[in-house]
Amino acid sequence: PWDAIAEGEDPALAQRTAFYEAHDKRVALDVAVVDRLVDHRPAAIAGEAWSSPAAVAAMEKTVDALFASSGPEVRYLTLGRDVDVYLEAHPDERPAFVAFVKQVFAYARDHEDAPPDLEVGVAFSHAAPKAEPTFGNLRDLGDVVAFSYFPGLSTFAPAEEPGAALVVTQLVEAVGSKPIVLSATGHASDAAAGGSEEAQQAFFATLFGAIGAQRKSFALVGVVELFDAAPSSCGAWA
Repeated sequence: PWDAIAEGEDPALAQRTAFYEAHDKRVALDVAVVDRLVDHRPAAIAGEAWSSPAAVAAMEKTVDALFASSGPEVRYLTLGRDVDVYLEAHPDERPAFVAFVKQVFAYARDHEDAPPDLEVGVAFSHAAPKAEPTFGNLRDLGDVVAFSYFPGLSTFAPAEEPGAALVVTQLVEAVGSKPIVLSATGHASDAAAGGSEEAQQAFFATLFGAIGAQRKSFALVGVVELFDAAPSSCGAWA
């Protein structure tokens, strides 16, 4: 979350990103300026518009801190988690949010410490191409387009939720020539969450089959949980 990122170099982040560099892996950093309905603007800029000088300056300091704590292993820098969910609930903030993203991306690309192959993008839910009016503008500001895909967790009504193969097709069509960063995907296996182990297995079989047929369009795919964590772990995370 944006409001949890401290100014200056972060030794813990530097250690984590160095691990991936040592194993020749690409890293995607996401700054959750919003996380679905949650606004993560730091307290120091509470009440400031997204495009205000104070908000932009605060994000520039965050970019400084991230680049000071990482290296060439960072390939992707994305903003937000399911930003379309937030913007649907706060439609008046859409113009300022687009302006904010434009300024932040320009700053990150021109930063003297930016990783050499850095690509930037906004992170949406899988419903955004069909539901979010600013999707096209935000897509075009970035080099990549990031999505999360958890069936049932989007602005789609339950009866309108498309299957995994159709979602992959829709995402590929929506981004044009831009690569897709599928930053997080998963499916519940617990009946309490509307899932089952069989449904989870079928979901991943369908999803990966569809992605395999469109492999050139996907720069990264992140599976959050293939199997549910133990109850003790879930409790600790909560």
